[in-house]
Amino acid sequence: MVEKRTLCSGCDIYCQVRAVVPASGNVADVRVKATDPRPLYANLCMKGVHAPQGFSHPDRLLTPLKRKGARGGGKWQPIDWETALDEIALKLEQIVARYGPEALAVSTSQWNTQTDGGAARRFMNFLGSPNWISGVAICAGNTAAVNRLVYGWFPYPDYTKTQCIVLFGHNPKLHSWTPVYNSIRRAQARGAKLIVLDPRKSENAELADLWLPLKPGTDAAMCFGWLHVILEEGLYDHAFVERWTTGFDELHARVKEFPLTRVAELTGVPAELIAQAARMYATCGPSVIPWTPITDQQRNSTSAIRLMCIMRAICGYLDVPGGELLHGFHPDIVHESEIECHPALSDSQKRKQLGSDTHPLFTYRGMQALNAPAERVWGHAWPNLINGCYMATPSAVFRAMADGDPYPVKAFVTLGNNTLMSFANMQLIERALLNQDLVVAVEHFRTPTAQLADYILPGDAWLERNALADGFGWTAIYRPSQKVVEPPGECRGVYDFWRGLAIRMGLGQHFPWPTNEALLDARVERLGVSFEAFAEEHAYHAP
Repeated sequence: MVEKRTLCSGCDIYCQVRAVVPASGNVADVRVKATDPRPLYANLCMKGVHAPQGFSHPDRLLTPLKRKGARGGGKWQPIDWETALDEIALKLEQIVARYGPEALAVSTSQWNTQTDGGAARRFMNFLGSPNWISGVAICAGNTAAVNRLVYGWFPYPDYTKTQCIVLFGHNPKLHSWTPVYNSIRRAQARGAKLIVLDPRKSENAELADLWLPLKPGTDAAMCFGWLHVILEEGLYDHAFVERWTTGFDELHARVKEFPLTRVAELTGVPAELIAQAARMYATCGPSVIPWTPITDQQRNSTSAIRLMCIMRAICGYLDVPGGELLHGFHPDIVHESEIECHPALSDSQKRKQLGSDTHPLFTYRGMQALNAPAERVWGHAWPNLINGCYMATPSAVFRAMADGDPYPVKAFVTLGNNTLMSFANMQLIERALLNQDLVVAVEHFRTPTAQLADYILPGDAWLERNALADGFGWTAIYRPSQKVVEPPGECRGVYDFWRGLAIRMGLGQHFPWPTNEALLDARVERLGVSFEAFAEEHAYHAP
């Protein structure tokens, strides 16, 4: 029996699993198992177990399709990959010639496509378009961007040594966010405290030392309450604050505007319980506040995320064992940010990035001040963490697509990203898609977004590709994912799409790696091994 070590990308956790290779070679016959079957170590949920059934679904797209008739009419004709790429490249060249390279926008989520090795941004940067967007705008990307602006990186919790875990609305379960669930339970088993803030008495709230049933959307107010206690009672790390922070006195003045009576009224949690939780976080540490999609999907999420960053910092929980670690780049493996080659995009084109004038958080403009410090500290000026850095503002992109304001966007590529359903204001997005001269979808199924495309190209799946993952730039820990079976039909990886397009548009010299495997070999070359050898030897590799 042959087994492969692979990464399940059924969700954003990317659990490492074992896949039993079938003699038939069919994805439907693959058996997915936990790498470590022990209780509280078996990082595998039902989505991973049943993934082969989804990848072998009879409705999965196995051949490229070209639209016939009106957009959205549901009529298609088969087309081969090479002809499709020829036609797409020709149409894109015409659009660029008329409107400029910024008229191309791309929406994807590496969390869905697993990885493209940085190929999408590389293509766009050499073409000259800054208008890349992703669903991470409302899930993790905004958290990564805010964390970068506060202290330069997106920290990763050290569950193995932490003494206190704080969950803001987050409820990892045995079959949802399984490794996080397991890590929390293991930490509790050795005595770590658990604080849960959730309007519901969730499964984790049932197991918590403290449960704070706050009103939905009051995370920022709660953080102000905790900071009020921490500052007024002197529970912060005085040495850290003295050495590493600026604006501490101004912060203290702002926090005074939120006495516990006000915070209790805003959150619906008794002042005594708020104070108890703040003291537990600040005195039982090192503590961690794991990332949660709950906080970063609120109207005041930017403020709440920033306040969490401040709590980590002033309590001295940054980059210490048991706290939250700033990984930086792996010194011997090429980071996708390096492949993306952001210096190739001119400053004049960067300034055209949509939304950067009014909502700069994600954008080149918002991140510009971090370039020199990133180069000094991490060795590279362009760390694109969780794909949430150097991104256009999605709402501005859709307005430009729909109305040509402030300039027209007329070509749109969506990869593993059901754009119509993945961003706010569906009516605007539909109008934007209908106003395009070219829409290309790389997908498994004819999603609502793909139904509005001119071309639908069949993509591969995580059991059907080799990949290298570092938590989307979050960590310096690299884990390989081995191909288990060949993609069915004419399904291809997204690297092949971007390289094929680049060759046709005169950018082929910037894609010297003929295959995804050749790119992976180049990324681990400094280690003196091929990707195949690296994947056989290492479950994970840390510097």
